[in-house]
Amino acid sequence: MVKNIQAIYDLEKKQQQVTLLSKENDLKQAALDRAYTRRNVLIACAVVLLVIAVLLFNSRAQKKKLNAILKQQNENIVRQNEHLEKMIDTKNRMFSIIGTI
Repeated sequence: MVKNIQAIYDLEKKQQQVTLLSKENDLKQAALDRAYTRRNVLIACAVVLLVIAVLLFNSRAQKKKLNAILKQQNENIVRQNEHLEKMIDTKNRMFSIIGTI
């Protein structure tokens, strides 16, 4: 009878240990899940920031390229304007010479 009581006590003690270990395992698994989730969120944020950085870099490069094109076109316009002003001045001088004849 004492052996039966001892066996029952030992069995209950082992079941409590199994229950406790199971709860500890569940807590550790939950902590791991949170860590994985946190890691994945950080990776996703890093990827988003990288994409934004690449887009900003490309946008800046394109803007710089367009500004260079606009500067060149502006210089062409200024040269053409100067040329036209010289032609107009020459035309005016020619007409003034013709007008005096």
